[in-house]
Amino acid sequence: LIATSSRNGNYLLNVGPDGLGEFPPESVERLAAMGEWTRINGEAIYGAKASPFARPKWGRFTSKPGVLYAHVFDWPENKQIQIDKSLKVKRAYLLEDPDHDLKIKESDKGDYILLPENAPDDIATVIRIEAIPSEDWANLKRYEKANTELPAPSSNENRVVFMGNSITQGWASLDPDFFESNGYVGRGISGQTTA
Repeated sequence: LIATSSRNGNYLLNVGPDGLGEFPPESVERLAAMGEWTRINGEAIYGAKASPFARPKWGRFTSKPGVLYAHVFDWPENKQIQIDKSLKVKRAYLLEDPDHDLKIKESDKGDYILLPENAPDDIATVIRIEAIPSEDWANLKRYEKANTELPAPSSNENRVVFMGNSITQGWASLDPDFFESNGYVGRGISGQTTA
């Protein structure tokens, strides 16, 4: 469910009854667990979209305007997650504990959100991250450094640049070998904005 939402997808649950018209207990148990999880964390799924940021090692991101949701599957040993330096964190808290803000450590490499000692949820703990609005709302400077480091095309090179939205942006992080082995350049930017 989380992985699908983080890719702008739709998730279809198909649970059918057995020959006696009853739902298998395993299906009922799984649906009940998903229902309980979404009761607490549903705002990070319903109406949320893919984020403009690369998939982190510890989980996934979803987003809404001005808000990033960090779905943490693998609780980091150092008890912190780093956020892309283009996003300045205003406030962060666990969806299951909205009355207690998490501490934020600022850094030139990107803000760090300091986590509790243990993951509150064994499956996926969700952190709501409220961002300070950026003047570069369309994230046009996202590839500024990478573009300056990109060598000029050679005289016989037919360079292919993939430009698009958050989906095409994700391609480069999901399958970097495809880009590197073919000499392709990925330049997707979220928010349906391309420069």
